[in-house]
Amino acid sequence: MPLILVVDDEPLIRRLVRQFLGPRHEVIEAGSAEQALDFAHLRRPDLVVLDIGLPGVLDGLDALFAMRRHTRLRDIPVVILSGHGLQGESCGMPVDAYFTKPFKPSDLVACIERLLDQSLSTTALQGSA
Repeated sequence: MPLILVVDDEPLIRRLVRQFLGPRHEVIEAGSAEQALDFAHLRRPDLVVLDIGLPGVLDGLDALFAMRRHTRLRDIPVVILSGHGLQGESCGMPVDAYFTKPFKPSDLVACIERLLDQSLSTTALQGSA
């Protein structure tokens, strides 16, 4: 069962994502970048859904770049879910997908499933080499 880390300071958004992902995924939640990094190091999720605007010393971008610098975490697919109307590619962010709030949950879930399929098949191929 894929492990997904949902990082958002809004509990309602975290619950909504958890609900739409359903019972086929294990979902852990974090309300801050610091908590997200702790969870990522402890459990190494298969995918991260990450808000950019997080309270605390670190924001979502800080968490993203910290993950990309860490050998064990750098290949985890990251989906940005943000209230900021930026596109990841145009900002040079190393992300796999970018959704602006409000978003269509069905589109987010389809994207997550596609990224998990790609990531898990790549991992299987690397393991058999």
